Amino acid sequence: MADRELLTQALARVKNRFLLTNVLAERIAQLRKGSKPLVEIENTGHEAIALTEIIEGKLNWELGEPLASEGGKKKAKGSKSKGAQGK
Repeated sequence: MADRELLTQALARVKNRFLLTNVLAERIAQLRKGSKPLVEIENTGHEAIALTEIIEGKLNWELGEPLASEGGKKKAKGSKSKGAQGK
């Protein structure tokens, strides 16, 4: 499990624990599939790498559209994390 201090620092940057969870899950999946880390950290796991990327401002994210009712059914669009250039 990632260091609690890293988690606290990342939460201070993102401000929303649910959004942080989604951004972390997506970035960790990307790292596990072979994406290159945007930070250089030795001997650490994907979780710590993703948290450090958030803390250092290497990742940006945007919220999807809010829940909208369409014929009684609700649709949700999740958050997306982007590389260092997107926002």
